[in-house]
Amino acid sequence: ETAVVSLDWSKEQLLELIEKRLNLPFNSKLQLGGTTWDYFFESVSSQSSRSTVFDYCQDRPRDVLIYCCFAIDSAKAHKHEIVKIEDIQEARRRFSDSRLKDLGDEYAENYPQIQLVLNRFYGLGKDFTVSGIEAFIKKLIVDKEVQQYCATWIYKYTTRDLFIVLLYNIGFIGIKDKENILFRSLGSKSSTPPPINETTQVVIHPSYVDALNLRDIVIR
Repeated sequence: ETAVVSLDWSKEQLLELIEKRLNLPFNSKLQLGGTTWDYFFESVSSQSSRSTVFDYCQDRPRDVLIYCCFAIDSAKAHKHEIVKIEDIQEARRRFSDSRLKDLGDEYAENYPQIQLVLNRFYGLGKDFTVSGIEAFIKKLIVDKEVQQYCATWIYKYTTRDLFIVLLYNIGFIGIKDKENILFRSLGSKSSTPPPINETTQVVIHPSYVDALNLRDIVIR
């Protein structure tokens, strides 16, 4: 529990992982390298189903597996012979809800009821300036539920830098550095958060946008 080891997966490795699982029931296996995926998943000229899933999950193997399972469930529910783009899109909300719950459960031991804090972002924006985060913290620490259930840890993170680093370390947010957005969950190369200053912009991870019904605005 006290060690974090990050592994970087390539898209080719992820594709092989999914295709081997899809091939498992068959005596005669389909070819790997995209053939198996294309047999089960629809792609249209304007949208690749593979990039839709992998890019959204940011090449994280567990997330890719869960997303694919939800998309397949959706296709089965609609009696589709293959997983259509609409099934992948429909699975996104279920996947987002699942990821948000899993995140709260994963860190519940170190940060009891952290789910309450994450849920307070509901209906706000995808992006925050540091001033926006400071305003959010001020509202958070006078929230009766947060005071009651998160008192053992929340007051250690009431300064903006510590609060941002906490959310960065659990993978809930990324930090925008010029045009690039760095997420902790991408692997060992991003284990140390970039410096935080007055121009820093915080971005909620795309996996949680649908579950929290976030708007495409910057909270200042």
